[in-house]
Amino acid sequence: MEEHDSIKIIPDSSFFVFFLDDIKMTDILRRIITFDRFTFVLCEKVKIELQRNLNFRKFFNDLNERFEYFEYSMFAEILRPLFAEEEIVKGEHEIIVAAYVYHHALNQSYIVIIDEEETRKFIQRNFPEISKNVMGTLGFIKKIYSDYGILSKDEVSSILHATENSKFRISKDILEKIKKEILGNTR
Repeated sequence: MEEHDSIKIIPDSSFFVFFLDDIKMTDILRRIITFDRFTFVLCEKVKIELQRNLNFRKFFNDLNERFEYFEYSMFAEILRPLFAEEEIVKGEHEIIVAAYVYHHALNQSYIVIIDEEETRKFIQRNFPEISKNVMGTLGFIKKIYSDYGILSKDEVSSILHATENSKFRISKDILEKIKKEILGNTR
């Protein structure tokens, strides 16, 4: 990948809810989405989930042109045999298919943001070649701080502090580990 090529960011809805509702830091989310090296990919079911969120609808109207939409129907049958019917109705299924397509068919750089542990384990078991590009929301924050310099250390500290006091589901151990890794990191 050349330095100027876009990296596809394929997030689950929890990534947006984290910034919009859980920690209420929409300016930081806006800066991440508009970072010139990223193209955010919205899968259909994720978009439908998010359209129910008033904060997302307001936020999204201003940034609609910054998103790329994954045409799930064009690729739906590729991985269908690997999923139970109840998994197919969830947005995570589309995210996995999108990652598979970006990895194998389009040969593009991508990062998948999924906070659900079971889904990440499923990817690791069934798609190990994709799993190295999968992380949770806080892992992504760590990456954009350390690799891209989008956030300052003070901003990351504020995000982690707000996370402690939010509804975002993360174990205290993982949060403490990430705090130590990020706040102990000197870029």
